[in-house]
Amino acid sequence: MAIEAGARTKERAEPTKEGSTKEGSTKEASSIADRLRELIAKRARGPEAEQVALFAHLLLQRGAGYIDELPEEDAAALVDSAFRWYAAPGPGVRVRAVTPTYASEGWDAPVSVVETVMPDRPFIVDTIRSRLRTVGVEVHAFLHPMFSCERDETGRLERLTIPEASRARESFTHIAIARTEERAALAGLADGIRGALEDVRLVTDDFPAMVARAQAIATRLDELRRVRSGATGDEAAAVADLLRWLVDGAFVFLGYRTYAVSSLHGQPVLSLQPGSGLGLLRREERSAFIRPKQIDQLPPWVRTRLFGPRIITVAKTLARSPVHRDVHMDDIGVKELGADGQVIEHRFLGLFTSKARAAETGDIPLLRRTLKQVLAAEKAVPGTHDYKELISIFNVLPKAELFASSPAEVHADVRTIQAAARTDDVVVSVRAQRDAGRVSVLVVMPRERYSGEAGAAIREVLAPRIGGTLLDEHQVLGEFDRAVLYFLYAAEPTAPIEEALDPRAVEIDPDEDPVE
Repeated sequence: MAIEAGARTKERAEPTKEGSTKEGSTKEASSIADRLRELIAKRARGPEAEQVALFAHLLLQRGAGYIDELPEEDAAALVDSAFRWYAAPGPGVRVRAVTPTYASEGWDAPVSVVETVMPDRPFIVDTIRSRLRTVGVEVHAFLHPMFSCERDETGRLERLTIPEASRARESFTHIAIARTEERAALAGLADGIRGALEDVRLVTDDFPAMVARAQAIATRLDELRRVRSGATGDEAAAVADLLRWLVDGAFVFLGYRTYAVSSLHGQPVLSLQPGSGLGLLRREERSAFIRPKQIDQLPPWVRTRLFGPRIITVAKTLARSPVHRDVHMDDIGVKELGADGQVIEHRFLGLFTSKARAAETGDIPLLRRTLKQVLAAEKAVPGTHDYKELISIFNVLPKAELFASSPAEVHADVRTIQAAARTDDVVVSVRAQRDAGRVSVLVVMPRERYSGEAGAAIREVLAPRIGGTLLDEHQVLGEFDRAVLYFLYAAEPTAPIEEALDPRAVEIDPDEDPVE
């Protein structure tokens, strides 16, 4: 972006999603609106004047620090300009980014302004802030009122009221950013925010359907458990429980799509099932599998995902989420067999929630089963020191790594940490998931040698040796006097990474300053 940061004014918190405000803020808003009432009244007549006054009151509820810096004539013009644009006809999602001038908006603004309007729903504010942060635009003020309203068939405002739970509500934002005269930069900013809010609409519109898909799959896995004994049946039950746990507030569902293996000209192929896409994956024309692809031409990680022994695959996407949080998304694939015996994969994209991140690892469905397998492999006796230590170590391992790993791989990580607890050295364990194009690095070090600066130094050392994109990281202090650090990269290893990242070769010294 060619928008440079200017002098920063006090940033205001937007109202809660329900539009509630503190009593002091309400009185403050009333005072500002009262001061501007006469100036605003000169710009509107009749019933419209009442609507503009209400619009001003709701808009300015949390805008005192921002509005107080403006001359009253400019503040009244800001309200009038925002109302005129808000009231105008248009599509369901509208965005504009402008630098107001006296000729265009009735005031010469010391800032540029982004405004948005759309039906109220979750993730609007998070998504806008995330988009602005991504392109390096500093927010000077962020006003986020909500209204109940009625519009005609063209979208033109007919009636505006305070937000009510029983009536449809609209979200409006007025965001002050550093002033710029570059129209192309402002147009690009508006386009990016508009695209992100369209994604918000897709995700929130399809959220109930995505939840229903997860619940239906869980039900079918329960049926599989009843007809299949042994490891397959046990895994099916664990995956069914995991899906219900995700639905119960542990996962923000952002996208869903079904893929199926079939036969074309005598060759096995993979393609998406038309009409199955929801949320971010509703736009099926963008998929690489809109046309069937031969199985033998697919990347190794896709073939492993389809034909490997596990019912479920959990991974991180290379793409970042355009909705809610600007992070790499969690990608969950669940396999089942169709009526013809061919493989079907149900793919969910989303984000694990704070509830999922805070949950005790050993209490999470599927991971609870993995923990039992590790304890059985160690022949640990309940209640003993070794048993408790194994559980403690398991609970500090990153959930992303646990979901992506087999029980045998998790057991190896637990033993690595156990061994590291018996030395003062920094221990590095590397797993190159060559079929998946991922490299994970586990670093264990004495707790007293760990600090935020030490973690940054280790990250700086690893990055050039591995290459690729850092997808996830996890740093935690265990109950056994060790710090555990985990880094996941999207990388295609071309050399023996385990040797390249040997602690003696890398010479990781957490006491040094981070590499400049």
